[in-house]
Amino acid sequence: MIVHIGLGKTGTTSLQKAIFPRLVEEGFLEQYNPPHIMKALWNYVFTGKGMERLKSDLSALPEKTLISLESLAGWNPATWVDNAKKNALIFPETSTIVITIRDARSYLTSTYVQLLQQGSILKPEEFFLPDSEYHALAQLTRPYLCEVFKVDDFNYKELVELYSDLFSRVAVVPLARLHNLSFLTSIDLIPENNLKSLCDSFSKSKKKNISYSKGAVKLTYARENILSGLGLKTKSSHDFIFENFSDYLREPITPWDVKNYSGLKRFWSRFLVVLSWRYLMQNVVDRFFSFEKYRLPEGVALGRSFLENENFYQAIVDTDRGLLLVEK
Repeated sequence: MIVHIGLGKTGTTSLQKAIFPRLVEEGFLEQYNPPHIMKALWNYVFTGKGMERLKSDLSALPEKTLISLESLAGWNPATWVDNAKKNALIFPETSTIVITIRDARSYLTSTYVQLLQQGSILKPEEFFLPDSEYHALAQLTRPYLCEVFKVDDFNYKELVELYSDLFSRVAVVPLARLHNLSFLTSIDLIPENNLKSLCDSFSKSKKKNISYSKGAVKLTYARENILSGLGLKTKSSHDFIFENFSDYLREPITPWDVKNYSGLKRFWSRFLVVLSWRYLMQNVVDRFFSFEKYRLPEGVALGRSFLENENFYQAIVDTDRGLLLVEK
C-alpha cells in the first residue's frame, strides 16, 4: 500500500486530479482513494474514532492501493507526532509513505494563504506562533484544524525520521522535482518507460488550488475589516468542519461528497462556489489583473528550524534522483 500523507500545498491537488486516477486507468494501481475509506479516514483524523473498523477495511484492500490525503500528516506541526502514531495504528507497517515538501519559506507562505482562502482571516504574525506564544493560546484553539501554526515544531527532518521509524519505506519528494514524477518509478509503482507520457500529461494539466496574489490578500483583509465594522466575520471552513464533527457521533460529509446531495442542493452548492469570495479572487482578480506574488512580511516567526528546513530541502533537490528514499 502507498500512503501519500501530504504535506498540503506541495502539488498534492494536481497529483490527486491529474496523475493518481490515471494510474488506476492504466492498470498500475488497483484502487485509489476508495470512497468508503476516505469518509472513514476523515472521521478518524478529526475524532480518533473508528480505528478498528478502519484498520480492518484498509487491510482488506488490494496491495496496489494508493491513499492520498493531506490531513494524514496534518497542517499544524503541533499535531505531526500524534498524527503519525494514529497513522501507524491503521496502515500496515509495510506501507510506502510518500511525503511531498517544498522550500520552507514558500511552504509557510502558501500555508498562510490557504488559511485566508478557507475564510480564517488572521495576520501572519497572529498565525505563525513560536513556542512561548503558542502554548499561551493553545487552549483557546483547535490544533487539528490549524487555527494557529506552531512554527517552532516545523521540522522536515524530524517529520521524515518520525515516519521512517514507523514504516518500512518513506519517499520524500521535493516540489521542485515533482514534475518529472520519478518517485513513481523509485517506489516501484510504474516502469520507467511509462514515465514520459505521464510527465507530458502532468505538464499540460491545469494547476489546482493556486494561492492568492498580493492584491487578493489585500482585498481579503479589506473585506474582513468591513465585516468587522458591522460586527460580522467570515465563516471559515474550520467552522464547517467543527460543526460536522462537534458531537463525534454522526459521520461527516466531506467537502467533496456532493454526490450525497439532492440534485437541487448540488446545483446550489456549485452556484455558491461560483459566487464565493475565493472563486472571485482566483478566477477574476488573479486572472485578469496584474499578478504579484504574495510574500510574508518581515519579522514573522519562521521557526527555530527554518534554515535547517531550507538546507534539508535543497539537499534533496540536488540529489541525482531528486528525492530521498529511506528504507529499513
